[in-house]
Amino acid sequence: MSDRDALLRSPEGGRRNRNWGPQETDQTRGLRTDQVLQVQRDIIQEQDRTLDLLGESIGRIKEIGHAIGRETDEQTVIIDDITAGVDRTNVKIRNTTRQVERVERKASTTVLWIIICVLFLALIGVVVLAFKT
Repeated sequence: MSDRDALLRSPEGGRRNRNWGPQETDQTRGLRTDQVLQVQRDIIQEQDRTLDLLGESIGRIKEIGHAIGRETDEQTVIIDDITAGVDRTNVKIRNTTRQVERVERKASTTVLWIIICVLFLALIGVVVLAFKT
């Protein structure tokens, strides 16, 4: 047994599986070095094309993200305008409600004064009739 065979043997006596260094694939098995190099170049070119496509996709996603951000900013301005309008309307409603309450109180007071005046006139009429008889 040679030194090489002894090094490559497993402790059980069989030949060790070589798991270190570059492994041959079905694609490169039986090819010369220059052919393996060409296969590797082809693989790298395919990976470059895939990375270019991925980069373009990421660029489009970035543009979409920026567009969403701009749209969000515009919507925020619109919502702020609506909120300010609602706040102004709430103030107007509160003021109008107060005015209606004041008018309501005055109206009920006016009716009471009218009733008091009518009753006072009726009392005067009763007093005048009482002295005539």
